Amino acid sequence: MTRNVSRRDVLGAAGAAAATAMLPAPALAQGTPPSVVIVGGGVGGATLARQLALHARGKIFVTLIEPARRYRTCFFSNLAMAGLNSGLAIDYDYMRLVFELGILVRHDAASAIDLTARTVKLRSGQSLKYDRLVLSPGIDFNNGAIEGYDEQTSKLMPHAWRRDQPIEVLKAQIDAMPKGGTFLITSPAPPYRCPPGPYERASMVAHVLKRQNPSAKILIVDEKDSFPKQKLFLDGWKRHYPGMIDWVPRKDHGGLKAVHAKSGELKCEFRSFKADVTNLVPPQKAGAIA
Repeated sequence: MTRNVSRRDVLGAAGAAAATAMLPAPALAQGTPPSVVIVGGGVGGATLARQLALHARGKIFVTLIEPARRYRTCFFSNLAMAGLNSGLAIDYDYMRLVFELGILVRHDAASAIDLTARTVKLRSGQSLKYDRLVLSPGIDFNNGAIEGYDEQTSKLMPHAWRRDQPIEVLKAQIDAMPKGGTFLITSPAPPYRCPPGPYERASMVAHVLKRQNPSAKILIVDEKDSFPKQKLFLDGWKRHYPGMIDWVPRKDHGGLKAVHAKSGELKCEFRSFKADVTNLVPPQKAGAIA
């Protein structure tokens, strides 16, 4: 019995083979499977763990370190906000990795790495030895880049850009907007997670407002003067949401400098903005363990 081999099969097998090839020779010679420890169970880490276990078939012992027991994807979250899919469709646990593929999932956090001893220290105090280590830390926010922005600010001006703040937080504010109100979303300078994401979110918010608050306006305050798939988005907005969405490039405001969460004001170099709901997507960097 044969089946067609997909590009994904080839890449997955190649990745597993490459990981095995890169393992130190002593680990391969001792008779026990070499150990790969992956720190971070988001999309990148969980996908790598799955592919290694799937294609290595017991020849590599895979451990995934992830403190959370459930993972909510950021991709497709905008569809959930717009009511185009269920929040359950973006919510996952790690049980299939454990029971179907034999991956050891440690619900803990990595606190330190000893490159000489090849160990990862966990927050619980335990240490794990590895032959090959992979870091997939996700993102952190560069809070110091904007004056006045901190964790407290994010409660009033939600980002909903990371799993610690679900999309429902933002949706509740959008649903409570006054008639004819203004929704504002910022788009940070690179690097940040999902470059088309802010424009996709603006589109999905427009989808909601067109139905429940058609006189509302949407502002996109951008830290860039161009953005991914720009023509596609601009054409789509003109066709489906004429007059509702206003994109403001950096050259028209000079860059975001400060926020005042209580007043809802965003201060830029030579212009200020104020909205009924502000979705402030802050500057980003790699997660702390990196």
